[in-house]
Amino acid sequence: MGEDVRAAFEAEGHRAFERWFAGEHLDLVAANRDQLIAAGVPETQIHPSGLCTAMHLDVLTSYRAEKEKAGRIAAAIRAPGYNPRV
Repeated sequence: MGEDVRAAFEAEGHRAFERWFAGEHLDLVAANRDQLIAAGVPETQIHPSGLCTAMHLDVLTSYRAEKEKAGRIAAAIRAPGYNPRV
């Protein structure tokens, strides 16, 4: 993780960094949870899967493990009753 990434997350109030092996990594689960809570989502409604993409290639795709052969993952979250056309 570069210093620019760390600075951007720290500027938003995130302190979810961990030391792994030779470098520092952003804990994306914690950062996403923080953002959801800040947006008003009750913590009891946040359910991280706990799955590592690189370790569960039977159900997920991982650029770290598969490089350019990896597929892509997309996700969307929508509030009940939200209508973007209104």
